[in-house]
Amino acid sequence: MKVNNLRGEIQKVLRSKADKKRADRDKVYHKYDGWRSLGIMAPIYRKIEQSFGDDLKALSKKEALALAKEIALSPYEEEKFMSVYVILQKIENIKPSDFKKLDYIISNLQSWSTIDEFSGRVMQELLKMYPKDTEKCLRKWNKNKNMWKRRASVVAFTRRAGESGKYTKLGLFLCDNLKHATEDMVQKGVGWALKDMMRGDKKAVLAFVKKLRREQISSTIILYAIRDLRGLE
Repeated sequence: MKVNNLRGEIQKVLRSKADKKRADRDKVYHKYDGWRSLGIMAPIYRKIEQSFGDDLKALSKKEALALAKEIALSPYEEEKFMSVYVILQKIENIKPSDFKKLDYIISNLQSWSTIDEFSGRVMQELLKMYPKDTEKCLRKWNKNKNMWKRRASVVAFTRRAGESGKYTKLGLFLCDNLKHATEDMVQKGVGWALKDMMRGDKKAVLAFVKKLRREQISSTIILYAIRDLRGLE
């Protein structure tokens, strides 16, 4: 299926499952500008996502990235999510030379859910494949005016990446750069990254969190960071 036809079919199927009432209810979890949703329940969305798996895998990397860029421009959450899924189908073929295209795509993601999907899945894979190039990319996002890119720069160290203990030094450096961030979404991203990195290197990360506490850094960061602990040990 050609890229334009595939894009149209993806949008058609997703929009046919729209639920306005659910979309309105979901706004309580996304209290910031730029968020719009079709209101599709996660299990339904995942089935739709998977139904396009074969068509997406049949695309060349160039076609897949072009499709992801187009879908990311959609105003709707679910279609932006699909852009991440498209990239994941070609993740093994992504090269550092493609990072500018990825930067364009993430520039059009405007919610914690899509950013976390992108950073937690795409960027974590690239961190394993191309550690130096991915680090360079994350350092740039870490200083970006776009709060979602700054969140992405630390969410890359959540879950398996954080728990591995392999990236603690870099993760702490990027978290330290954002300790004075005023945006709630960035603060929560920092706290989450610290919590998960603590599972991989408790001594170093706990010492860092204690230092932040002494500096009277945002309570949001601290509370998220110590969720696995019984008090600040």
